[in-house]
Amino acid sequence: MSERSDGEFSAKPLSSEGGYSEKPLGSSMRDVHEESLPSLANKDGSSGLSNLGQAARLKKIHSARNLLIVVGILQIGFSILELTVLLPNQIAEIRRQPGMVVDEAAVNLLRMVIMGFVGAGIAFVVMGLVVKQYPLPISISAMIVFIGIILVSAAINPATLAQGWILKIIFISCIVSAIKAASAYQNFKEEGEPLPERA
Repeated sequence: MSERSDGEFSAKPLSSEGGYSEKPLGSSMRDVHEESLPSLANKDGSSGLSNLGQAARLKKIHSARNLLIVVGILQIGFSILELTVLLPNQIAEIRRQPGMVVDEAAVNLLRMVIMGFVGAGIAFVVMGLVVKQYPLPISISAMIVFIGIILVSAAINPATLAQGWILKIIFISCIVSAIKAASAYQNFKEEGEPLPERA
């Protein structure tokens, strides 16, 4: 290290020939600092921050996928249980009471509604399997189907509106989050941004 006439210190690293090459110390430190920092741009020139955002959106869509499949399986299981066990038990209980008559038309309508709920559960599972391919339309469709189930159940029995309200809020919040993520994801995809890979 030597002091130049202008008062600035300079470093003299060894050159390939064995001598010293004079280089300002400040410049050398800046080079080391710049080389140690990771770049936010990928090799193809795309923004690393954009890819991080896409990865976060993909994570929300993946969570929506798992949620739809789980809810669909639960919907199918509970509807089959209600159709094969709970409803026949209720009908038998009514018939055991003196003077009570079962309204067969109402029972048949209720059976059709429950079978519709089984179909909705199957739809949830299918939507969960394809939500990564069509995130925005599938997320919106899932919200519509879920709200439809709530309204139909409330029309049959208004007390169902208060039943499982915490789970309903959680499901709706997750789907709303998935809709927002899917909308941003699709916008980036349409703009030609490179998408991060996810297993």
